[in-house]
Amino acid sequence: MARVKKNAQNQQQNSLTQQQSDISHPTPSEIAAFASCLGIYVVLSYTNVSFIRLYEVYNNIQEGNTNFTITPNINITTGFTYYCIGTLLRIIGAIQRVDEESQITIL
Repeated sequence: MARVKKNAQNQQQNSLTQQQSDISHPTPSEIAAFASCLGIYVVLSYTNVSFIRLYEVYNNIQEGNTNFTITPNINITTGFTYYCIGTLLRIIGAIQRVDEESQITIL
């Protein structure tokens, strides 16, 4: 009876070990790619706000409601646009890095 119980425990332990070895953990490159993909939402929201502010200042200048210049807002909007492009390129590179690692075979 004790032997049957011990065999059942061994089988259960073996199945747990097998299940644990089947679990796949993300690589650091996969985590970086995921973080970059999440970061684009922040960059896009900043870029959107900069365009909204640019249009507001432009309309205020056209209506004569302000004596501000539009140059700082153009520079800010241009900077965020480049930042958005750079972030997209970083995402593409991170995803390509993950794809490269999946193709590497270690001999």
